[in-house]
Amino acid sequence: MESKSCANFFDLASGDLLNIPPTPRALPRVMTIPGIISYLDGDSDGASSVCHERKVIVANTLPLHAQRDVETAKWCFSWDEDSLLLQMKDGFSLETEFIYVGSLKVEVDASEQEEVAQKLLDNFNCVPTFLPHDLQEKFYHGFCKNQAMAPFPLHATCVLWPCRMLGLDYESKRGHIGLDYFGRTVYIKILPVGIHMGRLESVLNLPSTAIRFKEIQAQFQGKKLILGIDDMDIFKGQIILVQIVNPARSSGKDVQEAKRETYLTAERINQVHGSPGYEPVILIDRPVARYEKSAYYAAAECCIVNAVRDGMNLVPYKYIVCRQGSPDMDKAMGVKTDTPCTSMLVVSEFVGCSPSLSGAIRVNPWDIESVAEAMNLAITMPESEKHLRHEKHYRYWLAPCERLGIAAEHGCFMKWSKNTEWEFSLLTADLEWKEIVEPIMKLYTEATDGSNIEVKETALVWHHQDADPDFGSCQAKELLDHLENVLANEPAVVNRGQHIVEVKPQGVSKGLVAEKVISTMVNGGKPPDFVMCVGDDRSDEHMFESILSTVSCPSLRVAPDIFACTVGQKPSKAKYYLDDTADVVRLLRGLANASSPKPTRIAQFQVSIDNAF
Repeated sequence: MESKSCANFFDLASGDLLNIPPTPRALPRVMTIPGIISYLDGDSDGASSVCHERKVIVANTLPLHAQRDVETAKWCFSWDEDSLLLQMKDGFSLETEFIYVGSLKVEVDASEQEEVAQKLLDNFNCVPTFLPHDLQEKFYHGFCKNQAMAPFPLHATCVLWPCRMLGLDYESKRGHIGLDYFGRTVYIKILPVGIHMGRLESVLNLPSTAIRFKEIQAQFQGKKLILGIDDMDIFKGQIILVQIVNPARSSGKDVQEAKRETYLTAERINQVHGSPGYEPVILIDRPVARYEKSAYYAAAECCIVNAVRDGMNLVPYKYIVCRQGSPDMDKAMGVKTDTPCTSMLVVSEFVGCSPSLSGAIRVNPWDIESVAEAMNLAITMPESEKHLRHEKHYRYWLAPCERLGIAAEHGCFMKWSKNTEWEFSLLTADLEWKEIVEPIMKLYTEATDGSNIEVKETALVWHHQDADPDFGSCQAKELLDHLENVLANEPAVVNRGQHIVEVKPQGVSKGLVAEKVISTMVNGGKPPDFVMCVGDDRSDEHMFESILSTVSCPSLRVAPDIFACTVGQKPSKAKYYLDDTADVVRLLRGLANASSPKPTRIAQFQVSIDNAF
């Protein structure tokens, strides 16, 4: 089967799609003239005897710097070390071959394109695509920047996009996007971009970073430092204590007006709330070196990303890593390595990374009062909770707990300890119902601002905790009824939880997991003598019921001490309750301290009960 993808960009742009040749099997080396394509391995002397894994990375621009040599007038190229495309190499083995396909950031004359392409292929393993300047401008700045990249495009805008703009046809297969390519299916995944931890830590370990950190610490001694890093754009930039302004990605009258208003606002705040030697707002509008920016990250108690519209913003991730620090940085700061790390994030709900930061304080950037309250909450929050929120972002796995068992996704996956393998439930074999549920949830997500879909291995969850409370609850009830009717004959059940609607396989629940854990311990000759169960959701009620029923289990000679606790005061089958997650942490810490062995001492005290009754 031939691929339906288009090989010639110029045919695609000109609209001549009546006679599109099938996509060639060999990798194009360079496209200089419409219709003339040379191939990467077409001039090879012979097949290589060594087989290497190959990764082809296609992007808008190549991760290269380009400039002309003053003496020879030839093009000179060097790697762009800050490019995310180049940093991706560190995630694979050293034997993996990388080929980069994309455009150059400079315009190369047609007479030089073949020579430049050969040079890039030989020296950098890069395959350039030379598009006419006007077409490149229309594609990148006209379409990608103005329409495709901006979050929340208008429906009317999407309707106007021609289907041939992509140049490929795809279909959904078992919930994944698949592209037929020469008889095989190529799966397409949409994944969030990340940061390079190693590069950040190396910058933190630089002596210049430690020196700049000490300077910032001395400059703001005795003050709470809040940091914001935004692009100078008409949609971004909320003035805070220290605002680092990235260079504008576009130019024009609107950008200049936004820049002027930003300076006037900062000046007005400083005049009203400032004092001799103290400026509440410091605006940094210049190129900032990596080490200096890392020093600001490390010094700031709170970081705010308050864009009105933004894509995948990496500032919060960099801030979290820098607040974690490094051994060299801790030594330069005079901080003990076991000192608890803290970080606080105030993130706009319109930023692409917002759903990934569950410990951040989400705000509506248009609501100035809520932003101010969030900033105040961030700097006045107890240190213990700041530490917990930091750990939630930085350490999202439980590797140090050797004897910790995990039952994931209502017991579909179980792992008894760190050294055991995952056990899979046979009920997860039939998940075709996910193809029915996901489109329905997407419709409700589009109609409910603040909602999102969580895709699990065996379940789909619709969250509406950030939506309007009344409207979100109404939509959740409607979605629940809709899914129950659609899935009447499918091996799946629909449950309503705390701000969620979840669809999972039949025959799995937290109650069954609790029964399995206890029965396994009894059969292994280690019956439990103490059981504590804590939960805050409706699905936890099955677990409470199962735990409490173990008291009458005939296989247990001695009934264990059972403590079922729900989080928050509400009707529950649990006998006890805790107010919030902070209470849960205090309870666990108390249990840990009570369980640790302590030296026995002879206590010398006297108790009087004469007046007790």
